[in-house]
Amino acid sequence: RENENSTLRQHRWVINIGAQPNERIRFKSELEIEYGGPQVPNADGELKVEQAYADYLINDMINLRAGALLVPFGRYNLYHDSDLQDLTDRPIMARDIVPTTWTEAGAGFFGSFEPVIGKYEDLTIGYEMYVVNGLDSGFSDTGLSGGRSSLKTDNNNNKALVSRFSVSPALGQEVSLSGYLGKYGTSDDDISGIGFDTFNTLGPLELISEYAYFDVEEDHATSDMANYFQGAYAQMNYHFWFDALNDTFLGRGFEDPTFTLVGRYDWARIHDDADATIGPNQETRITMGVNYRPIESCVFKLEYQKNHTKNEILEAGDNDAILASIALGF
Repeated sequence: RENENSTLRQHRWVINIGAQPNERIRFKSELEIEYGGPQVPNADGELKVEQAYADYLINDMINLRAGALLVPFGRYNLYHDSDLQDLTDRPIMARDIVPTTWTEAGAGFFGSFEPVIGKYEDLTIGYEMYVVNGLDSGFSDTGLSGGRSSLKTDNNNNKALVSRFSVSPALGQEVSLSGYLGKYGTSDDDISGIGFDTFNTLGPLELISEYAYFDVEEDHATSDMANYFQGAYAQMNYHFWFDALNDTFLGRGFEDPTFTLVGRYDWARIHDDADATIGPNQETRITMGVNYRPIESCVFKLEYQKNHTKNEILEAGDNDAILASIALGF
């Protein structure tokens, strides 16, 4: 990245452990070790539980879930793992507006049903709805990530409600709406959010988009308070392959290797109450990349970022970057 030293990073090692001791009871967990863990030199690393929950299955339409939950606000927080993504860096929105990875202690219900409506024989409607501790007052006018709460305690006596409803008229097509409502501080101050995301496929083409907005009731005892957070991204993926490569090292021994061209536009805007004369803090990014997947869960990525910031830096400022990464899931 411009104005930074080039570096090699071993970013994440994620351990997934799950079990199903009965056909109606199951467990899923995700333990993440970042930068080698908390005991490495310079204390850059951390060890954290990203999810650890139990499901009690009742029927397709309603099931119980409790534990450390991935908050179902938007698409990216639910599908954030590196091997599922076609670009290395997360969208600005998924770091500073929706504080990915966003995990909460909570409980609630999830399910899906398949009503037959006219020509939509494959229509599926799904939902997740939970009571959680909710965001606390640790955020600022450069992002909501500092507001992620403890899995042990709540800083107030209020609980937040979060939900996501999705509609899939056919395989590879989905539109979802997310909502959040709670209190973030100890002075009865509200924070609410609404999100919208889409996923659409058309042959080898994928279109992904997401928008999120959080409204914050100002705590007058706190300086540098942001009254709103909003952001969005739109991404296009085009999958292709050349049959001439089947007998080369890129194709040999793999059933369905794939190249993907990727383009994404990121945008985020956060109100700056401390300096209202210069306007909100805003950052935009254009990313162009290509990746190669010998198998679906292994990806080699290469991309270029063009970044621009107005006022305070949210992520990269005006520093452009070239990134390359490898991710593997199994």
